[in-house]
Amino acid sequence: MLCMYFTKILIIFVPILQHTFTKSCHKELKLNWTVSISDSAVVSLPLLAKLNKNDKHGLVVTTLDGSGSVIDPATGEEGSQWPVHFPEESFYSGPLLYDINQDGSMDILLTTDNGKIMFLSQNGTVLARYTTPLPWLMVKREWYVLNIHTTKHSEYDLSPEKNTRFITADDYNEHHDVKFKSFVVLDTHILSTPVIGDFSGDGINSDLIIPVNYYFDNEVKSNEQRLLLNLTLDKSNLDFYQASGLIVVDLRTREIIYNTTFELTMKSSSLPSYLLSSPTVIDLDGNYGSDEVIFGSASGRIHVWNKDGQYPWSFDLSDSIAGKIAVGDVNDDGHLEVIAVDKSANVMCYSKEKLIWEAIVSGTVTAGAQLYDIDNDNKVEVVIATNDGYIWVLDSETGQVLPKWPVSLGNEIHSHVLLQTQPDNLVDMYIMSGGNLNILGGNTQCLEVIPTDEISYTPVIYDWENMAFIVSTSDGAILSFSNLDTNKSNVRDKFGIVFTKTTNELHTVTTASFDVEFEIYGSLVKGHNWESRVVISYATETGVTHHISKYDKPGVYLVTLPSPKVPKRTYILIEFCDRFKQCTQDRIFISFHQGSSKKLVLYAVLPLLVMVVLLLLIHGYPESDLLPMWSDSSKKQ
Repeated sequence: MLCMYFTKILIIFVPILQHTFTKSCHKELKLNWTVSISDSAVVSLPLLAKLNKNDKHGLVVTTLDGSGSVIDPATGEEGSQWPVHFPEESFYSGPLLYDINQDGSMDILLTTDNGKIMFLSQNGTVLARYTTPLPWLMVKREWYVLNIHTTKHSEYDLSPEKNTRFITADDYNEHHDVKFKSFVVLDTHILSTPVIGDFSGDGINSDLIIPVNYYFDNEVKSNEQRLLLNLTLDKSNLDFYQASGLIVVDLRTREIIYNTTFELTMKSSSLPSYLLSSPTVIDLDGNYGSDEVIFGSASGRIHVWNKDGQYPWSFDLSDSIAGKIAVGDVNDDGHLEVIAVDKSANVMCYSKEKLIWEAIVSGTVTAGAQLYDIDNDNKVEVVIATNDGYIWVLDSETGQVLPKWPVSLGNEIHSHVLLQTQPDNLVDMYIMSGGNLNILGGNTQCLEVIPTDEISYTPVIYDWENMAFIVSTSDGAILSFSNLDTNKSNVRDKFGIVFTKTTNELHTVTTASFDVEFEIYGSLVKGHNWESRVVISYATETGVTHHISKYDKPGVYLVTLPSPKVPKRTYILIEFCDRFKQCTQDRIFISFHQGSSKKLVLYAVLPLLVMVVLLLLIHGYPESDLLPMWSDSSKKQ
């Protein structure tokens, strides 16, 4: 710990030994298109995915002022019904996809600042019947007041379990005058993007795992003045109440299957317990049980929970944690480690509850750490972008800074780095810093700077289909830069799943069953007990069906599945998860017309049959031919 403190002093008072990349990366980018969604910032990562039933990608974007849009990434054109605006909402969280009405079309899932789950069809129509408000949190009015008598006997408990309870808006409106006078009711807020995972452990990713915050808004609107009077609070009392927790909603039923509060603090505290980043959802045990959910809070605490309650891991850092927690096997021992970075730039690596190493970087960190193989040595490194404009790369086993790092970009960095392995195995980094799009050669030490005059809070997105880099900005604009010097050959992730060319070319099925061919690629073996699970999902006449199978090695596989019994065009979603439930997916669309060929023959013959029957009914069975006859007059009699 003394060594750690000395290192921190050195970083504060001694200039950082930074490395400057002077060689050009020779990346030819040009501005392809730009579109403005609103005048408000994009603060959550847009979603690039196959949306339409023509197998084309769409870019779903939300902004802080409650606007949303779907953009064609090839042209920058918005859909005919977009953008949409929700004046009463704010979107701190990003969009997700889920077929909420099980009709074979992926719907857009949005979560709002004021604790609401919304679904939109791809034409921008709100699917109002599926809107789900989350419950509020009731907190004991004087939870923070220490009673001298209870303190003397060590009976006073400030835990959320003893001081909070949940209530729906309907229950509160019906009973608040009688039952809840000793409580105040806090509004529910979602400040980061939820994750769709398998919290229940049934093998299907259909649980919406939501980080929630509870507090009164800073601005007390006119219609809230009555609320303050009813609660006998004044405006200064609002800062006494702030909490955070986890809500899990089963999207198949839209029922809350788990609800807990992590921390109860004061809003005015130096380290309030806000949850500001998306949770990390993973099976820490690697036993194909339920997901573990890992949060870092602004109080400096790391929470690990699953369906059975609090996981036996818990960590405390010295300052706020704003970024996402990184999880991976950093030392090839077959077990997962947890890496967190706090606001004071302390970096901690834990294995279970044991601290493996600690380090410190510069400035402050809001985006969190990333794990990626930067130098092509078949092991991951820790990549950290800091708010003072540095990119750090650490050895994941020791925490030591790698040679030739950090690199200074000269301006603030607010997001993760886009890391991309090229066909020649060289790694490029793409990051917005100040008003520039920066491209760094992770293992070639080159730098390219493309001026944009825009500030960005979200990572750069790469669109393989159009060979373009997409940047979202602080003023609601989206920019696309064409990549002129890269061939279109996809560089695949370290592991994953894709449909083969045969299945990708399957657009229409008229038979009672159909074949799905897919490839599992990559080497995921850790130890001797590796296995993977593949789930194929598609809509049928009775709803969404799931086919689950297990595999113990990469390769090309074929599965035969039953076709829907009614005509339907639906997605075929294939999802691959390793034993830690790190998942990747692919999606296509197929039209089903079971029995259509027989129906076409019937439709062709039916008019002739009807005519014959009518003639027989009208004229009876004739002695001579009733229908016209012809013969070849050229033949001699």
